[in-house]
Amino acid sequence: MSTVTVTQTEVDIAENSPTKAEKERSKPFHQIWQRLKSDNALLKEMACHLTMIVAGWNGAAAGPLIPYIQPYFKVSFTVTSLIYVGEAIGFVLGGISNTWLTDRYGLGKVIAFGALMQTLSYALIAPAIHMGVMVFGSVIAGYGLSLQDAAANAYIAGCPNMAFKMGLAHSFFGWGAFLSPLVGTAFVSHGVQWSLFYLTALGLSGLNVVAVILAFKLKAAPVEKIAGGEGVPWTCQERVRELLRVPLDPELGMHCAGSRAAVTPGPIPW
Repeated sequence: MSTVTVTQTEVDIAENSPTKAEKERSKPFHQIWQRLKSDNALLKEMACHLTMIVAGWNGAAAGPLIPYIQPYFKVSFTVTSLIYVGEAIGFVLGGISNTWLTDRYGLGKVIAFGALMQTLSYALIAPAIHMGVMVFGSVIAGYGLSLQDAAANAYIAGCPNMAFKMGLAHSFFGWGAFLSPLVGTAFVSHGVQWSLFYLTALGLSGLNVVAVILAFKLKAAPVEKIAGGEGVPWTCQERVRELLRVPLDPELGMHCAGSRAAVTPGPIPW
């Protein structure tokens, strides 16, 4: 019978060799993912940044495609402009229902629901079935974006170093709005049907759904007010009343409304 001789050197090598789990932990992507999991605040901020990119992408999407949408559906420019009207209606509906939804279901579920609604809107628009379907999709997109915009801004506003992080988040909106018309123009200039551009928005929005669910885990964020030094939970009605009591600076309101109305549907989407 033969025997196997194991030297002390071989034993030391076997004991000191990294295990499979240790090899996995040494991989760069594994290290990055573990850091993100341990720093949940960073993961949430990154999800908010992606939400803002998708918002900018949507805001500037229709501009370069209008000259192709109008003859495709054989409608007037007035009817084509209902795309913007539908999105505005969606934003208003989202603004009205956002406080109640967040109070009842929590920020995590609301931002995920908004992302799902936006994904649904692109699934309706991409097949280019009918102009009415596209307008309806724009309403849903506006509604979903309104919920996400409110949730992302509310979360960032509660983070440390809020001023810097808020500016950073909105810079991602600008990047989305900058790249969207470039990609849309490239699509149509190469003979690709304009509606297929919305598949890029569909992909981004689907990625956004996954990101906000992983980051916020469909959980509510505590919303409290300080009264007499003690945290007292707000009801939905109290929050709405408090918002309505906040005085609005007319000049600031006109500046925000004017810049938003002039920049987003104008020069940004060409």
